[in-house]
Amino acid sequence: MAKDWLLPQPLSPQLQADVSQYHPAILQLLANRGLTTPDEQTAFFNPEYERDLHDPFLFRDARRAAERILQAVVEQQPIVVYGDYDADGVTATAVVFALLHQLGARVDVYIPFREAEGYGLNLAAVTGLAEQGARLVITVDCGISNAPEVAYLQDHGVDVIVTDHHLQPLAMPNAFAILNPSIPAETYPFRKLSGSGVAFKLVQALVRLHREYDVPALPDGWEKWLLDYVAIGTIADMMP
Repeated sequence: MAKDWLLPQPLSPQLQADVSQYHPAILQLLANRGLTTPDEQTAFFNPEYERDLHDPFLFRDARRAAERILQAVVEQQPIVVYGDYDADGVTATAVVFALLHQLGARVDVYIPFREAEGYGLNLAAVTGLAEQGARLVITVDCGISNAPEVAYLQDHGVDVIVTDHHLQPLAMPNAFAILNPSIPAETYPFRKLSGSGVAFKLVQALVRLHREYDVPALPDGWEKWLLDYVAIGTIADMMP
């Protein structure tokens, strides 16, 4: 079978001369990623936590989601983090659970059994969660394609916050809040977050607001240590 090879544009001699402190092979790899100026390359090789992360509140619903979660923590409402069974879903679940546990929330985890339940929310699971008294369900790495299940929960007094990174479906869920960088109308600037990456942005929003509520105060920078989980989820899901 004939193959059509799509090769990156070779680095120009002028560009090599402008940033000659790196080997040409390194310069080419950087250019393939759109990093062609000395400042961009320096930032790539020497990232800074405070400088290089986008504001979580660039997500349209981040504040609404964080305020609802913190309300649930303060009032000790039962919260369920509904995850997925792959590496991105499990690490996303761990990221949100770890933060809520640290804040003293009444929080549990639900990860569907792959062979029996499949991917995402399912009616049997959400029926059980509602019957068991859940008041808030936070989906991670799933939920954007589960309009009927989200509607069921909302109709039965369970608020749903969807955090996901999959493409927008024909029918969007009518959730309490949605964080998904793949939705065209979303205002967050980076579209290629993994599910664990979106979960981390929710955690960042919670960390930013948590001192306004009667919950345990977190040490400055506590959430940084969750980035190990995010790295596993991002790499395993083959996201940029």
